[in-house]
Amino acid sequence: MDFRVKTIENIRNGNEMNTSKYKINKTSSNVYKIIIFVLLFSIFLARG
Repeated sequence: MDFRVKTIENIRNGNEMNTSKYKINKTSSNVYKIIIFVLLFSIFLARG
């Protein structure tokens, strides 16, 4: 019963075990955004 309560709390808090994975995913998504931005910017400069 105590274990179930802890797991429910972890799910509500974003599951502490998956926070590192989430941080990695967040940084990778930021890297993808930067790459897309740079590509769009280079295309814009090439046209201009």
